[in-house]
Order: sequence, then C-alpha cells, then structure tokens
Amino acid sequence: MAQPDNRQGLIPFTLLSSSSSSSSSTLSRPSAVLDLFPVSARMEEGDDGHWITKRLSLSDVNTSSRLLLSKRDMQESVLPLMDDERYAACQSKEGLRVKMWDLDADSEHELSLKKWKSGSFVLTSNWSMEFVRRRNLQEGDWIRLRWDTENLRFIFQKLNVQS
Repeated sequence: MAQPDNRQGLIPFTLLSSSSSSSSSTLSRPSAVLDLFPVSARMEEGDDGHWITKRLSLSDVNTSSRLLLSKRDMQESVLPLMDDERYAACQSKEGLRVKMWDLDADSEHELSLKKWKSGSFVLTSNWSMEFVRRRNLQEGDWIRLRWDTENLRFIFQKLNVQS
C-alpha cells in the first residue's frame, strides 16, 4: 500500500486497474481528482465540466453593476478555452465584449469582460439590467457560468433562490 504524501497542496491517490498491481501518484491540482470518476458520474449530459458556480454577494447585485469572478475560476475554467485574441482582449484595459446566453430564459445578452489589477475578472455593461433586475437576482442566490467554445459566449444559469 502506498504511503500518504504529506506535501502541502497535493492530493495522494492510488490508480486502480484491472490487473492486481497498483501504483501511487500525486496530483498537483485538487480538481484533477475528478478524472478518477466516470464522466457520467460528475457531469450533466452535454456538460464539458468547466462550470463556475458562484453564490452572489451583495456587490454582485447592488448598484456596482458588475459580477466579480475569481482569478482562479477564470484561469481554470474559462481562459484556457478562449482563443488567443479573446484571451488578450479580456485582459486589456478596454476588455472584451462577450455574449451571454441565459439558459433558463433562452435569451442572449452582451456584456464586457475585464481583468482588474487584482487579477480578478468582472462582467460589466448591462449586468445589472440584463441579469440582476430581469432575473431578480439577490444576494445569496447561486448561479453558474461556463465558456461555450462552440458559440464563443458564456452560458448563464440561475441555480436556486437564496435560502
């Protein structure tokens, strides 16, 4: 049996195979553990596994008119899926104009994606009117987003109402 690897930030696991032998390895990213489970056990049909799930904060739904997205979420779930031109544009001062498909309402909206100096990203320009007001989003609501590589847009879904 493999000994646990106690290096900080790394997850030990044992690879299973049809043979009687097993080997031990260490992953550098916790999310890579998902690769050990069948796709059907962790994703919905048609889902590519790159969803960002977020609980809305007060600043996401107040008069700031912007949705804050963490640097980590963007680096793991969106930026690697963008082409070079869009990748560069969203990190520029002007930002990138992006479409966002509202999965629940079957409607498309245009926003701006910009990177802040802190490294976080924000969706602005119509966020408040097109999503907060229209969908009646409130602090504590859960949403999810993902980058649609086929249609070059975000997909938005409201998961539930705050409890």
